[in-house]
Amino acid sequence: MKKSIQKRIESALLVVLPKGIKLLVKKGEGDSYLVKLAGKNVKVTWAQNGWLPQIESAVYPKPNLVVAEKISPGGAEFLASEKISWIDETGAAEIALDNVIVSRSGREVSARKPLKVWTQSVIAAAEVLLSGHKATVEEIHKVSGFSWGACMNALKFLQQEGLLTASTKRGRDSARQVKDKNKLLAAYTEARIDKPSKITLVAGVIWKDPIAGLTRLGRTFDSNGTAWAATGMLASSILAPIITDFGSYQVYVEARDMTDLELIAKNADLKILKGGRLTLVAYPKNLKDLTIYKNGIRFAPWPRVYADLMTIGVRGEEAAQHLREVMNDK
Repeated sequence: MKKSIQKRIESALLVVLPKGIKLLVKKGEGDSYLVKLAGKNVKVTWAQNGWLPQIESAVYPKPNLVVAEKISPGGAEFLASEKISWIDETGAAEIALDNVIVSRSGREVSARKPLKVWTQSVIAAAEVLLSGHKATVEEIHKVSGFSWGACMNALKFLQQEGLLTASTKRGRDSARQVKDKNKLLAAYTEARIDKPSKITLVAGVIWKDPIAGLTRLGRTFDSNGTAWAATGMLASSILAPIITDFGSYQVYVEARDMTDLELIAKNADLKILKGGRLTLVAYPKNLKDLTIYKNGIRFAPWPRVYADLMTIGVRGEEAAQHLREVMNDK
C-alpha cells in the first residue's frame, strides 16, 4: 500500500533527526503540514520528486522545511538561496532551524523506482499530447506510429492516472483533454529518465561556434539521408535562450542499433572518441513527425528536450524550467 504524504514526511524526519528529538506531524492542507519539532512548530511542505520546478511551486507561501523523494542539485541550490531547510528520502538533509541543525548526504541511488506501466507507447502518447496534438486514438496513432490498440491503451492509462479527463463524446473523433499540463510533463519526464536510450555513441568535435557546427553537421546528415534532431543545452539555447555555455552536445539520429550509429558517424566524418563532446542518440520511434524547425536547424520536440535537460545537473534544470515557461506561453 502506498504511504501517505504525511507518513513519508514523518519517516524522512525520523531517519535524519538525532535521537531524542520529539516530533509530531499534524494534519495539514494540501501538501503542507504543521510539525511540532523539539517543542516548536515547523511548517513542512512536500515537493514530490524534488526537481527544481516542483520545489519552486511548493515554496510559496514559504515553508521552514521541504521534504521530497530526492532533492535535485538545482533544487538544493534554490533552497539554499531561499534559506529553506530540506530533507529527502535518500537520507540527505540540510536543516538549519532555531532548535535543530543537521547536514548529511544521502545514500547513493542509481535510479528512481522504475515505472513499469509507462510503456514506450505511453511515453510517446504523452509526448504527442504535450506537443499540442489532440488526445484521440487516431491522432496519437498518426503521429507516433504505434498501433491503434497501443494508442488506445496509452490514452486509457493516462486517463486512469488522472492526467486526462474523460470525453463526453463517442466515436473515432472523440477526444479526452489534458487535465494539468505541468503534471503530465512531470510524469512524462520521470518515465523518460527511467527509460533512457541505451544506443548512444560519443564523438569528438571542435566547434568554436556550436550553432554553426551543428548546422554544418545537419547538412551532412541531410545529404546522407539521415534523420536527425538536436536536444539538450544546444537545443534549448535556440528554443528558449538563457544559457550560452553548452558543455556538450546531444543529437538524435535515426538508428536501430550501434552498427547503424557507427555507420552514420563514419559517413559524417565523425571520429568516435571516448570523452568527446558530441553524443549521438538513437532516434526514438515517434520523433520524426514532432521535430521542430527553427533557424534552419531540426530540434527534438520540446518535452523531450525538457526531459533531457533535467538529467544534466543544475544548469540543465534551470534551462528546462525556462524552456517550459517559454513553451507554455505560446
